[in-house]
Amino acid sequence: MGERRGGPGERPRKRHAGQAPGGPPRPARAGKSGSGVRKDDLDAVAYVLGQLAHDLRTPLGSLALWLPELREECTRAGVAGEILPLIEGASRALTFFAQDLDDAAQILQGNLKVNTRSVELRSLLESVGDRLRRRAEAKGVELRLTLGREPVHVAGDPERLDRLFDALVKSSVGAASGGSAVEALLRVEGEEAIVSIAPPPVGAEGLPRLRERLVRPTPGRGNLGLALALARHFLEAHRAGVDVGTSDLRVRLALARRS
Repeated sequence: MGERRGGPGERPRKRHAGQAPGGPPRPARAGKSGSGVRKDDLDAVAYVLGQLAHDLRTPLGSLALWLPELREECTRAGVAGEILPLIEGASRALTFFAQDLDDAAQILQGNLKVNTRSVELRSLLESVGDRLRRRAEAKGVELRLTLGREPVHVAGDPERLDRLFDALVKSSVGAASGGSAVEALLRVEGEEAIVSIAPPPVGAEGLPRLRERLVRPTPGRGNLGLALALARHFLEAHRAGVDVGTSDLRVRLALARRS
């Protein structure tokens, strides 16, 4: 039989999308986020990411406890210079990954929290350069840091800023070809500290949001990685400015207030 039509003067009944003629309407689905993904799905992803971060912390905690003793044994055996940097680098990378998973879960649930205090940016960037220099040398890339001699204090979360610049510099090194150079330059202008990274770790399309990376990989850029997907959120949490050009990427951070 065809669909029932109302009599004279009776308005036709509106049928919901997907409703069979004469059948009940489908139940309403959970709302979608701005990225087109259902909120229930994002919550489920956030839960899994949080659990993975939690499960990684236990073995990483044990590794951190044993590393000093391992360092002592390697030094005694005369092999510390060869083995330890590899082990410590792997431990640090996994620790960063667990922290990234935890932050990704917080971002998807809309509750990323930052611990803002005075951070000495020059020393932080030196530390980032020291741990990434071996990676750059393995690719035949020269890593240059021009940071000046004076300390530069900014307002920020030291842990997130460390991982932010680690991800940005690491991405630039990864994209650089052998025989080229990656440079990080720190300067102060007015009430801001500006960190310039050349060549830029991302193209003119800018840094992606985490949800965009989950549902729409950036064409032509390959896998940007979780850490780089978090970079934009860290910048926003610090109210930092970011300019991506053809020659460099510039991050602007507010200087810490003097007490």
